[in-house]
Amino acid sequence: MRIDRLSLQIPGVSEAKGRELGLLLADKLAAAGGLPAIGDMPRVRIDVIADPLSSPDLLIDRIVAEVMAQLRRVP
Repeated sequence: MRIDRLSLQIPGVSEAKGRELGLLLADKLAAAGGLPAIGDMPRVRIDVIADPLSSPDLLIDRIVAEVMAQLRRVP
């Protein structure tokens, strides 16, 4: 999987922490696998409501699950 652009909007998170979360997200997306063998994928936009008490890893796992679910629906 190649990710050309990744943009996160996480209110209340510093730029440095956002960058760290973005790198973790990119790593987990790349490792997820299981995608159909197709060419370019469309832009994907998801909205995930984070529980303020959950860990950043759980948030990233939820984001990965949502992105992968959308990409698997691509015809």
